[in-house]
Amino acid sequence: MHPTSVAWRANQARPMTTEGFVELSYYLTDPSLQVEAITATDEFAFLSQSDKIVNQHSRPITRFATLEQDFWCLDGRSITLPDPDMLPEPPERLPFSGFISLWLSGSDGVFFNPIHLDIELRNPATILPGVTITWGTPLEGFPTEFSLIELNEAGREVRRKRITNNNDIRSLVHFEMRDVRRIRIEIVRWNRGYRRARIANVFLGHSMVYTKDSLFSFSSSHQIDPVSARLPKYEISFDIDNRNGDFNPINEDSIAQYVLERQEITARYGFRREVDNEVEWIPGGQYFLADWVTPQNGLSASFRARDLLGFLDGLYHRGKYCNNAGITLYDLAEQVLRDAIPTHLGNREEKWKIDSSLRNIRTISPLPLVTHAECLQLIANAARATLYFDRTGILHLAPLPSFGGTAGRILDEDNTYSRPEVDLQRPLKRVQVSAFNWQIDDEETVIYDEILPLQLGKNDFTIEYSDAATDVNLTTLTSGNHAIESELFARSGDVSIHRETGSPAECRIVIRGKVIRPAETVVSVENGDRGETLPLRNVLITGIAQARTVGEWLRLRYQNRKNVSVDWRVDPSHDVADFIAIGNDQPPKIARILSTDFRFSGAFIGKSEGMVVQ
Repeated sequence: MHPTSVAWRANQARPMTTEGFVELSYYLTDPSLQVEAITATDEFAFLSQSDKIVNQHSRPITRFATLEQDFWCLDGRSITLPDPDMLPEPPERLPFSGFISLWLSGSDGVFFNPIHLDIELRNPATILPGVTITWGTPLEGFPTEFSLIELNEAGREVRRKRITNNNDIRSLVHFEMRDVRRIRIEIVRWNRGYRRARIANVFLGHSMVYTKDSLFSFSSSHQIDPVSARLPKYEISFDIDNRNGDFNPINEDSIAQYVLERQEITARYGFRREVDNEVEWIPGGQYFLADWVTPQNGLSASFRARDLLGFLDGLYHRGKYCNNAGITLYDLAEQVLRDAIPTHLGNREEKWKIDSSLRNIRTISPLPLVTHAECLQLIANAARATLYFDRTGILHLAPLPSFGGTAGRILDEDNTYSRPEVDLQRPLKRVQVSAFNWQIDDEETVIYDEILPLQLGKNDFTIEYSDAATDVNLTTLTSGNHAIESELFARSGDVSIHRETGSPAECRIVIRGKVIRPAETVVSVENGDRGETLPLRNVLITGIAQARTVGEWLRLRYQNRKNVSVDWRVDPSHDVADFIAIGNDQPPKIARILSTDFRFSGAFIGKSEGMVVQ
């Protein structure tokens, strides 16, 4: 449950809440651009942290007392810049201010020489629809006249777009550039005299915000599985007003051509507080665009976005047999995540959190040839943990906490639309968990033998063996001067062959290894005299004791036969995995929410389903 104020909670306890809000921020760009950009300026700056400016998300700005007319109010909200010889080390410790120019504008706001900030891309952007610039705060001001300039690699101007009569601290500049490597922001006139130019954030693309005034519909669906028998799913769908033709594919100024899979969309939800008439906002999650429909001349454009796990659908083939020592499930999960999370997301390690309990569980099995997401599911299941996302988009792999005696919310006649439905499941008789061990052949055998056709230059192959193996090695039976690099795993390998002019146009590759064969022992954990048997075959469970521990964990989760569903006026501060009290019985039924689906049409209305725990 996301923390909220007393006013929020009191509002939710009323039969009718105050006005609700939904806001979506859509970052329309090539997601790799933000981390592949560096900034440069030949200006003498009063203060420059321009290396932190190009970012998908704006950062809070610290107001420095920068000796400008009608700016430094003695109200305690500005801080004095330290002496240059006393700046903290490293410089990153200085509070973030963005770029602040040394030169002041004249009395009419015009700079004697225009202020320049260059942004250089490490790799050319195939297509860049424009730039979104945040200048500062309302007190700090904004330029009324500036230009966005496309530069060639030599730094010479190719073309520019001049903006006049700007009146906002946030400027979305439509300026399509193709195969561009360098752009320049040129500030000519500020909105006030004797002020410094400021740039707080630059987003390479269109950063657009949609509120309930421009949303025709909005829905959200969150689902988790506490035993990781299935992958979690976090998804939003929405229709936006397209009467202005922004997403009309035949419109010359349409931005539909810039829509790409995996572009980021963040949500937040709010309610107006009666105490001060202000809107209290809470984060609603981070999502990535999955599919969209932008019909010609349509009144609306439809979008669906989901969590990052939905895009980790590449095959993971780097699993290794770990002999008797094994590998911790913590380290194994990190290996999968580093291989899976796209590098354009910046610091990838900030995209996940793995519970330390996984350091105490080991496996010797190689992962099967399945997707990255399915590998994480196997790891979570073997570790008695759950995969879920928080509201900042971080993937968590951790055990769910047990009920602590207090439910986060009571669902009663004031906020439900029908009586809760309770579904009784078949009783559980036993859980049967397979423990895997591996038999290793004494002799080395051929597990791959193939002639690979080659083009000039580098040829990359991912090959799959006939059998899983250990002590794998590669040889080539083709004469010639091919340069071969390889990385071999238990079930497949990466092979890179460089063919030079005159060398053979094919290469025979032979891979040998000692085949490993699984041996399976079934461990039974009894629960009752009758009912169904629940089997579990997870190749990462490689010990009898571990199998018994997992079996007992499953037994405790499934021995309660009651599932519950309820239609209610959803409180968007609640998360899946939260505990809620349902009904007016004393004591009330306590259930853990496993799925919540809601829609917003002026109010939050939806359905939650869960498992009764008490």
